[in-house]
Amino acid sequence: MMGGCVNNASYVVYGLQALPEPTALIGNAAYGLIYSSMLLAIAILVFSRREF
Repeated sequence: MMGGCVNNASYVVYGLQALPEPTALIGNAAYGLIYSSMLLAIAILVFSRREF
């Protein structure tokens, strides 16, 4: 049996939400996009100055 199996029955029994609130999802997605775009901008800036 696979070691990564998750028992989803506990979520149903204890009433835990499978997904967070929509505002939290949107906020986390926006944070991820901003973080990724900043890293990409830094990489473009660094590599634009290099001569290959």
